[in-house]
Amino acid sequence: MENENIRHYKSAKFCPVWNYEMVIENNDLRYLLKLKDYEYLPEYEQIELQEHWENICNEYAELQGSSAGENDVVLSLQKAAIQYRVKHDYVMNLLNILAVNYADKEVLDDLKKAGYKIIIQKSIPEQIENIRARIKQFISMAEMKEHEAKELQEQNDNGNVSTFSIADIISDYKKRTIDLKKVTLTDWVIIIDNYKKAINGNSKYRDS
Repeated sequence: MENENIRHYKSAKFCPVWNYEMVIENNDLRYLLKLKDYEYLPEYEQIELQEHWENICNEYAELQGSSAGENDVVLSLQKAAIQYRVKHDYVMNLLNILAVNYADKEVLDDLKKAGYKIIIQKSIPEQIENIRARIKQFISMAEMKEHEAKELQEQNDNGNVSTFSIADIISDYKKRTIDLKKVTLTDWVIIIDNYKKAINGNSKYRDS
């Protein structure tokens, strides 16, 4: 169930760069939650955040447009990897609950919606183990996507330069600190674009 007391980011217009990077770095959609402190993340059903994560990634890719190039492909690979891990954890959690209470109708319904129907007339423990074995493929697929993204980044001239390093470079250039916890993805695209124009000789963008 989604915790209605905790708000979360739903679009690139409001999602800070830091939160976006933390989702990718930790494979954890809970960084989309609006929290004062991220040292300890609350229990939260990440499947509830997946649609918003997809929306944020799609908007971010669209904002980057044709200039995204290889980064757009890397973004798609990273997004897919996280989706696979979230689905694996979600189904595994449901199976763990069902293993304790075979008659949990809500869990049975959620499993069915996820594509895994439990037949009551058959051995439930055996079905649980079969599904556990099947969903291992999600981890394998996630690792494959992560590997592809890493390889592509290494091929890119800027592949080893992190977003945080880029922020430091631009901060030095603009003579003021860029706080990625306060800069949204939408604003970040504008900052990067203005920086590229500035270093290409258009000094009027220096103070943008």
